[in-house]
Amino acid sequence: MQAPLVVHLVLALDHGGLEQLVVAWTNDRNRRYPGSTFAVCLDAPGDLAGHVEGTALRCLHAQRARFPWDLAAVRR
Repeated sequence: MQAPLVVHLVLALDHGGLEQLVVAWTNDRNRRYPGSTFAVCLDAPGDLAGHVEGTALRCLHAQRARFPWDLAAVRR
């Protein structure tokens, strides 16, 4: 049975509680189910990017308006 694909979407992996959880969850799940989980940063990789193991990190470098939310950036 193949594990479902999981994508954690964050603005950046800067130091913070949520960001540390995303790194831990991504690494742990990929150890159990290789290639099943990715951390995707909308803006920039951030300080914790180097802690994501393997090739599980993607950065979109979305050119988006911060406020209000830029729905066109989501489609891109």
